[in-house]
Amino acid sequence: MQQDIRPAATDILALGDDDIGEFLRDLIAQKRLSDLVHGLNEEILEGTAEMAQAAARALTRLGFVDELA
Repeated sequence: MQQDIRPAATDILALGDDDIGEFLRDLIAQKRLSDLVHGLNEEILEGTAEMAQAAARALTRLGFVDELA
């Protein structure tokens, strides 16, 4: 059985400004960026209010635009 080792929103929020680019490059090279974004979107839609807020902040931290803002 494959284990989900997707980084959590809190892991993304803890990254330093200088680490974001490398983090994204690694995810793209591993073809895992889509999985990460999908998981964060699921947390926004189905998670607790706290999880949803952290996931939204993580997506913003990665450079994704919040259309509702």
